[in-house]
Amino acid sequence: MKKARLDLSEFLALCRQQGYFDLGQVYTAVFEHNGALSILPAEPDRPATPRDLHLETQQATFFTEIIMEGRVLGENLRRMGKEEHWLKEQLKNQGYHSPKEVFLGLVDQNDQVTFYPPEKA
Repeated sequence: MKKARLDLSEFLALCRQQGYFDLGQVYTAVFEHNGALSILPAEPDRPATPRDLHLETQQATFFTEIIMEGRVLGENLRRMGKEEHWLKEQLKNQGYHSPKEVFLGLVDQNDQVTFYPPEKA
């Protein structure tokens, strides 16, 4: 820590920022050249994974934004091979009349569409 010019108080704060309030949960901590702290948790304290629990999972995919703040992102639609007619059908199927009623519209690689309405103030 002296070599990194990091005092104990700063080290403890960086640990807490990553969710490690008990140093007994930390197996190894590496202070990276960019100032970030990387932590390898002690084996009993690392988060369980689906593999640990013998669960079958599906690979998560990236979402593409198709509506942002009520505006249709036409280029993103075209890149996905979709047209505005397809988007209008998706809106209708989920009870929306117009893209203006949607704060954020996302579609995944399986064409699963999710719309988020604006927050009510």
